[in-house]
Amino acid sequence: MDTVIGESVIDCSGKFIICIKRLSRSRFADFLPSGKEYQPLCKLVEFILREQMAYDLELAMDEREAPLFCLDTRQNIALGWTSFLGQDAANKHVLIQVRQ
Repeated sequence: MDTVIGESVIDCSGKFIICIKRLSRSRFADFLPSGKEYQPLCKLVEFILREQMAYDLELAMDEREAPLFCLDTRQNIALGWTSFLGQDAANKHVLIQVRQ
């Protein structure tokens, strides 16, 4: 639990996470580091922030869109990015360290 005494606190070591959830399979791929939306999103975040802060990007695919795990070249699945083990919907996401 985070606690603040007073009106504000300066946090120089803070980190935040941008969560984008319920993405279709194609939109999920767009926000991966190799996708067309990744760099524009990073530039927008850096423009909005006054100071360089550490942040991660969490992408979650809509559970109905997530492919079943199968190592097959015909499905265009990237191990660790667009493939997920098990049927648990909570596991259908990736966490990308954008800035440390």
